[in-house]
Amino acid sequence: MTLDKVTLRINALVTYVIKDARRAVSAASDARQSLYREVQLALRPVIGGRDLDSFLTGKDDVAQELEQQVRLVSEGLRYSEAEWRIFT
Repeated sequence: MTLDKVTLRINALVTYVIKDARRAVSAASDARQSLYREVQLALRPVIGGRDLDSFLTGKDDVAQELEQQVRLVSEGLRYSEAEWRIFT
């Protein structure tokens, strides 16, 4: 839900590479599920802090902010900046 109370259905595509398999496995039993959860948790405040117009015109900014949020909590995964896509 956006700041102006518009409900959105969002599909986010994140392409990732595991750069340290041992660290990724020790941090979470399922790295893919862990990434999914972290992206969902990061999306809520990123989207909720914008109104609909600023979200639609700034999808690239949203993708960058989302990447920064998820990168802070990821363990053993490396993300490609070019592969973050937000679809509405």
